[in-house]
Amino acid sequence: MFRTPPINTISHINDITHTRLTNYKNIFSISDESQLHGIYSWNEEVAAKMMYLTGMIEVTLRNRIHKGISKIIYNKQSVYCNRLPLGNAMSCDWYNHFYLDQNRELKRAFNKELINRQGKIISPPPLPHKVISSIENGKWFYVLKVQKALNGKKIEWNEIFPEVFINYKTSLAGKDSNANKKRNAILNRLKSFNKIRNRCAHFEPVWKFGPLLSELDGQEDKPKPTDALTCLARLKIEYRKMTELLNWISPDMSAYYKSTRTHQELTFLISQEGLDNFRDSEKVRKMTLSKISRNHNIKRHLLKKESVLIQHKGKVVGRFHPW
Repeated sequence: MFRTPPINTISHINDITHTRLTNYKNIFSISDESQLHGIYSWNEEVAAKMMYLTGMIEVTLRNRIHKGISKIIYNKQSVYCNRLPLGNAMSCDWYNHFYLDQNRELKRAFNKELINRQGKIISPPPLPHKVISSIENGKWFYVLKVQKALNGKKIEWNEIFPEVFINYKTSLAGKDSNANKKRNAILNRLKSFNKIRNRCAHFEPVWKFGPLLSELDGQEDKPKPTDALTCLARLKIEYRKMTELLNWISPDMSAYYKSTRTHQELTFLISQEGLDNFRDSEKVRKMTLSKISRNHNIKRHLLKKESVLIQHKGKVVGRFHPW
């Protein structure tokens, strides 16, 4: 068990509101208030731990995009720029040379960092890395869809994508329709990542999905989940897609993440055993510290995927749980 049960389960659920938990009851076949709170807590735990991964992807992705675009804009400034770019090939003000007006929200996000409240351009301008670190995650999807520079030159994404998604399974450099499909598939991956990222950030149901669509052609691969079994199966697919996305942009960061306890715990959490661990949280085995001995055999309970709560003088002093 990862969460302590509330002092008053019914009051606690009322504070969350029953209306919000209706889907939990229907999907997970909840039989009582204790199980309802357990499943809600399970969702919170999954969301909280996934935020570590989403944050890692966000930072790595924006840095890769920034470096990839900076490289082509700075090295081909005679092609894309009407004036000299500020910075260097590793970090320049490419956003001042892209035609961002095709997306109002994208333009507004960058203007917020470049123009003061009086409507005047900030002088001296903020350093490029300061600007890009302030752009929220959802905007990078639209950056990768900008079609042209301010001078009208078409952005050659076939040169930039390989610099961003350095470990993608096949080449992204081609100009043919097959290469375009692969780059569009990556954009669709980013779109689904943004959706689950926002659900995690707002503690919405991370297990709630529509039909699974092909990233290549948009056709339905799987229907939307309708019960606990299909929700877990879909959650595993989405988690695999997230870890794969991180590997596309940074094999080193991906290897690091997979070595973390967060990854190990999430792998357990989105399994049937992890879900049941929360659903039956009130059934967790309790032991007093003074009575722990070989006869109690904590190891046996952990190997059976059971959590153990250690108490001393009525207070919780430790928790042992599997992952």
